[in-house]
Amino acid sequence: VWVYGEREYHSGFYEYLKTVRSGVPVFPGSKRNKFHTIYCRNLAKLYYLAYEARLPGVNTFIACDSTAEYQWVLLGMSCREAGLKMPRMVPKQLVYPFGFMMELAATLFRARRSPMLTRAKVNIFYDNIEYSSEKARTMLRYQPDYTRGESIRKTVAWYLDNHLL
Repeated sequence: VWVYGEREYHSGFYEYLKTVRSGVPVFPGSKRNKFHTIYCRNLAKLYYLAYEARLPGVNTFIACDSTAEYQWVLLGMSCREAGLKMPRMVPKQLVYPFGFMMELAATLFRARRSPMLTRAKVNIFYDNIEYSSEKARTMLRYQPDYTRGESIRKTVAWYLDNHLL
């Protein structure tokens, strides 16, 4: 699940928007994959509800919006809010070899940090990644306070107001 919101500098949205702002005309992506997200304030509410419930034993909840959204829709919403033109999407067949080569080079040269592009990072832009938050809704009565549109607007506005974009 992609967690995003104000003060989040390492989320996919912020990194994506920085890359788009730099003028990159193409970016990995597909119009067929869905992705789950959660806004940081909604996540904080869910943590509080879990604490307040004081459920016995060990309980695991998936923290995400109730529905997954197409990734290109999420990224497009972010670009519109930031006043940026969304780059064209590059098919996976063209991107995956670069991820493999960068991963191989990092392994051969014993890099201390993960390369910018790996096979796993490539897959994020093409695979369907969906979860169910039903347990959190039923056991904790979780309902988000912020809609997807509101939360993306608030997040991008914060980046702009703080001159991060």
